[in-house]
Amino acid sequence: MAINVSFNGATIWSPGAYSKTNIDLSGGFPLGQTGLVAIFGESTRGKSGSEESDISKNVYSPNQIAEVREKYGTGPIVDAMNFLFAPASDGNIPSGAQAVYIYKTNASSRSQLALANTYGTVRSLEYGIGGNTVTYGVSETAEVAPTVEGIDYVANAADAGASFTVRLDGVDEIITVAASTYGDAATLIAAITITGATVTASGEKVVITVDPDATANQNGYGKTMELVDSTPSDLALLGLSVGLVDSSVESAMTVTIKQTRDLLEEQDTVGGNIVLEAGYDGVNTTATIQVTSTQVILTDASAATFDKAAYPTILQLVNAMNLTADWNVALSSTLYNSLSPDVLDIVNVGAKVSQASTQKAARIKKDANEVADLMSLSSIVDIISQSDTGLMDAVTETALTGGILGGSTTAAITDALTALQEVRVNSVIPLFSRDATADISDNLTDATSTYTVLGIHQGVKTHCSLMSTTKNRSERQGYISMKDTFDNCLDRAALLADARLELCIQDTRNTDSVGNIKWFQPWSQSAMLAGARGGSPVGTPLTFKYFNTTGIRQTAQAMSTAEEDIT
Repeated sequence: MAINVSFNGATIWSPGAYSKTNIDLSGGFPLGQTGLVAIFGESTRGKSGSEESDISKNVYSPNQIAEVREKYGTGPIVDAMNFLFAPASDGNIPSGAQAVYIYKTNASSRSQLALANTYGTVRSLEYGIGGNTVTYGVSETAEVAPTVEGIDYVANAADAGASFTVRLDGVDEIITVAASTYGDAATLIAAITITGATVTASGEKVVITVDPDATANQNGYGKTMELVDSTPSDLALLGLSVGLVDSSVESAMTVTIKQTRDLLEEQDTVGGNIVLEAGYDGVNTTATIQVTSTQVILTDASAATFDKAAYPTILQLVNAMNLTADWNVALSSTLYNSLSPDVLDIVNVGAKVSQASTQKAARIKKDANEVADLMSLSSIVDIISQSDTGLMDAVTETALTGGILGGSTTAAITDALTALQEVRVNSVIPLFSRDATADISDNLTDATSTYTVLGIHQGVKTHCSLMSTTKNRSERQGYISMKDTFDNCLDRAALLADARLELCIQDTRNTDSVGNIKWFQPWSQSAMLAGARGGSPVGTPLTFKYFNTTGIRQTAQAMSTAEEDIT
């Protein structure tokens, strides 16, 4: 059974594991480096820390600077990494931090573009205003609908009248031509009306064409037209032949995505590929094949239901469906054999034909799946709330909008410190040295920021005290900073009066993440100090050491003040 004991000033329970650290260098041997650092602050890119699924995995080593720049762009977070990993030019400080955990506090949003007909929303992968330079455009390869062209019409051949059936996408329509004298094809076609198709004359030939479909790209299936004799040879009287035809060209879309700032362009064509074909030639006058998110359903007089999850490949699904009487289902290519049934568009299509063994009225695509694959492979955008059916509409090149830098609120600072309780580090560094109002005036943070430097100091002080208790066993040092008058900084240090905190008060002059030499607020000095502590043996004093900076100054003046005007 557990017992309580007193240890290191706290009541704890046993069994358990607790530690107390004492450093003794009397033996003359150096101790190992302790360079685990956590930072929280702002950047121009990257998701906020609250959106990270696991902050303990958002950690970077010195050889991952390029990855940090790719994710976070520019700003204090990226600059601080340089200071942490290369803090000093002193032989007694051989390296810098070994690993840095990052929590981004400003809530940047991504630019986006809502697609027509609620097809989905294209969204920049980049957080912040940089995403507003992304453009999206789509051009269409239009569908060429099914067309039947007969042989030359023989005048007066239909004097006795004729009737036949037109099946559009497996759905019947009975056509009757009244008994009369038709002197030529032009006169004959005036007597034929087909819903969903247009009848014209090409010389003395009767031509039947499925009406153009402005939304063919959205359908997820290909069109078919079948002519069926009601009485044998009636079609021949009109110069037409029995048979099924489909679209000679399926609708497809060429998508072009650009990041104009970086001169990046991605382009690919999606859609137009028929995957699954099905025909029903039983006695029932209607038949459909329906694809839902979880099932494929064959319906004639009754329904046969097939759960997608039961069939690892679409070929296995096809083989199972072919056991249904009067149905013939096939894949259009062996290339699709190993695909999952989930690639099929969500559709409900007519499948009635005269001879299922040779004809298949239902022709189902995988358009939506191709769009999803395209977007998942893009290095510029993704898509959310995408339709399960068909393709997006064509659109001229359009810029995505709505990307913002986002501000850092007091709540975001609190959330950062709470999240960092879950990682074991030696140092915590807030990348703030002034109140938000001062940084807003210098255009160094978003106008919506609300943090205060005194609030940050108190938050870090509480955090370090909490994590250093016997039960939490994650002792850490807080490296805070303040940009103010020298007297105010001294007063602040006296008020803090905590051995777990280091207060830096000097600006440093250094190179930023894009190679420009400029002045940084005192948080930069905090980063160098923490990096030096992490890159040197425990117990090494940091006094009389050379740090990696080209200048230091102590001033309360605005960062936007010209250097020659600094007092």
